[in-house]
Amino acid sequence: MPLSGGELRRAAGDRYTYFDPHAGGELANTWYPYFFLNLHDPTFGIPGVAWFFIIVAVIIGLLVGSLYLYNFLSNKMVTSKYYPKLQSQ
Repeated sequence: MPLSGGELRRAAGDRYTYFDPHAGGELANTWYPYFFLNLHDPTFGIPGVAWFFIIVAVIIGLLVGSLYLYNFLSNKMVTSKYYPKLQSQ
């Protein structure tokens, strides 16, 4: 939803564009809530589409990594000395 909202704000025109005094008076905008959703302008020299795919890959990596960590810790708990004592009672 934020991506489609940003596209609509971008198409609306200059109402969402301002001169940022903290960035040396450069032209800035508030079209997108996150920098990686701005598919049209480069950030730190990397195109917006590349940022979008980088962030998606990082989020998927964090999800898969936390899944494997949970599975590993769960298996460690099952093979510990305490868990078989619970099963035998």
